[in-house]
Amino acid sequence: MNGASNCPECGSRMSIKATNHGGGITFRIAECDCGERWELEERRARRLPPCTAVHSRGQPPKAANPPTSDGGIGGGLPSGSDSAPDSGPISPANPIRGRARRKRRTVEYSLEFERLWDLTGGRGHKEPAQRVWDDKGKPDVDAVVTAWKAYLSSLEEWRSPKDLSSWLNINGYLQRWQPRAATPIRRIDPAVRAREEAEDAAIERRAELAFGRTV
Repeated sequence: MNGASNCPECGSRMSIKATNHGGGITFRIAECDCGERWELEERRARRLPPCTAVHSRGQPPKAANPPTSDGGIGGGLPSGSDSAPDSGPISPANPIRGRARRKRRTVEYSLEFERLWDLTGGRGHKEPAQRVWDDKGKPDVDAVVTAWKAYLSSLEEWRSPKDLSSWLNINGYLQRWQPRAATPIRRIDPAVRAREEAEDAAIERRAELAFGRTV
């Protein structure tokens, strides 16, 4: 591979910044002027028979002063290039090391989704939530918020709510959520407590008279 392929983001020609060989695979780091960096792999698939047509006409003439190349198999950058090598070359044993990192893009959120995100408390990750909301046809914000509040009121106290993106993905805004059952609370009114204690004492006395005191 001489040079590098075009950048998938902007279409410009990328340049090779680093090359490393590992067995039958050649790893390269390609960089574009737009800031994108990519890891490229060049594999030797199979050996082909020689081209008899070329040999019948003889070998093409060689250049008088062929440029030296540091690109290994398939060529690469000439030795006089002022491009700096990548600080973390890739190796077959650790392909993650030195992998080109994609530049994080700035995501723009619509005003409707911003309102939805704020009214639901912004639970989870914002970008996936907007993507699911868009995929669902951008349902009405007020209806979604109402359903979200009903969903929260249906959860047991020990349960954690889902992320907004997961909840939207299961069509949670279309479901009917029933509020959780109220937890019975024992009244602590002094008069009620005194009456209950008197009733318990009377039951205990009747048991003593009928069966005798038990230890």
